[in-house]
Amino acid sequence: MNDLIHIMTLLTDFVTTLLPAGAESAAGTTEAGGLPMLAEVVVSSSNGPNWAMLGYHLLAAVIFSTVGVAVLFMCIWIFEKISHYSFRKEILEDQNTALAIIAGSVLVGVAIIIAAAIMG
Repeated sequence: MNDLIHIMTLLTDFVTTLLPAGAESAAGTTEAGGLPMLAEVVVSSSNGPNWAMLGYHLLAAVIFSTVGVAVLFMCIWIFEKISHYSFRKEILEDQNTALAIIAGSVLVGVAIIIAAAIMG
C-alpha cells in the first residue's frame, strides 16, 4: 500500500510541474497539499475562469484514472493467478453465478480502495 501511495505522490509531483508559473497563486486558497481547489480556480477568479488550472485538473484526473484502471486490471490478473483456474471458463461457460458474484464483489472492493488511495 505504501508503494501505491508513493506512486500517487510521484504522479502528483509530476502533474504539479506542468502548472504554468504563478497558477497556484491565482486561486487564492489552496488545499493541504498546496494545490488549488477546483471550485475556487474555475468560479471565484475575479478575472474570469482560470482555464490553465482547469486543464491541469482535467489532466490530473485523466492520469489518476488511467493509473487506477491499470491497478484494477493488475489486481484482476493477480486474483486469477492466485485462484488457479480460469474465471472466464467458470463464469461464461460453466455459468457459475456464485463465482461471478464473488469476483464482482472483490473488484468493487478493490476499486473503492484504489479510489480512496487516489483521493488521498
